[in-house]
Amino acid sequence: MWPILYQTPSFFIPTYLAVNSLAFCFCILWVFFRAKALNHNQNAALNLSLTAMIGTFIGARLFHIIFERPSFYLLNPSLIFQFWIGGFVFYGGLGMALVLCYLHCRLKGYNFLVYADLFAPVIAAGYAVGRLGCFFAGCCFGRQTDLQWGVVFPSGVEAPPGIPLHPTQIYSSLWEFGVLAALLILERRSEFKNRTGRVFGMWLILHSMGRGLVEQFRGDFRGRAPFNLSISTWLSIVALAAGIYLLGLKRNKNASTTS
Repeated sequence: MWPILYQTPSFFIPTYLAVNSLAFCFCILWVFFRAKALNHNQNAALNLSLTAMIGTFIGARLFHIIFERPSFYLLNPSLIFQFWIGGFVFYGGLGMALVLCYLHCRLKGYNFLVYADLFAPVIAAGYAVGRLGCFFAGCCFGRQTDLQWGVVFPSGVEAPPGIPLHPTQIYSSLWEFGVLAALLILERRSEFKNRTGRVFGMWLILHSMGRGLVEQFRGDFRGRAPFNLSISTWLSIVALAAGIYLLGLKRNKNASTTS
């Protein structure tokens, strides 16, 4: 693994942080060009990108602190702000980003679902690349396995060293790259192109299916939840239901997407 990208005696750059920062930069550029290609307001798309970035960062960090390791941070409150050492939850970031973007759209008079469709493939790409950052950092690791592709992590990362583990980060990344390809194909079809929310709804369905499957191979602690399922598994069920609902909406695409 490669948890540290660059290091001096007084400074270091975590690979996880570098990979995810580059992913955010790529996603913002792609949003800009997608908005132009789909005849949406590019300034509105960029403003929503900034809103989503803020929501993702805050929500992902808070979810980790509150739901995964509350007792640890109560004893070590100064570590709450040391985000560069890790501690983020995707669903927490997604939830906060969606809430802030929805409020932003209501305030500006934008069609939220139109922009959700615009962002859906971008979210998939960002997630796929971000999981590679998790792999380099040795977090979000899997259970022990005897399979030939089991990964042995070195000492100094979150994953237990010297034990072959399911590369759940790679599973997630490969699945999401497949989701990305599916979305780019589906959004060109008339039944998706002419209905708001369907592309985003399909992303929710496909992502939650993959996430729910990969969760069964995870070995890291992700909070306590009913029926011995992880919190992310339950949130995947919620996301699946929301995606099915959006896929069933019969609203025509609203052309009013500009400010």
